[in-house]
Amino acid sequence: MSNKFEILAEYKAANRELNELENREHGYVTSTTQTIKNNVNERAHNLSRKCDQLEMILEAIAASED
Repeated sequence: MSNKFEILAEYKAANRELNELENREHGYVTSTTQTIKNNVNERAHNLSRKCDQLEMILEAIAASED
């Protein structure tokens, strides 16, 4: 993760996966899918944190370029 373009690509991929997980989560409605839903929620939480961290890095890079 050495340059802005790699970080941006990783951010976009993580954000895209997060959006897909959030969209899929709404389809889980029965109690038998609770384990799946918990796994999805955990993955979504981790991706959200990753996106936040990458966004901060990208903002710092942009600020240093000004």
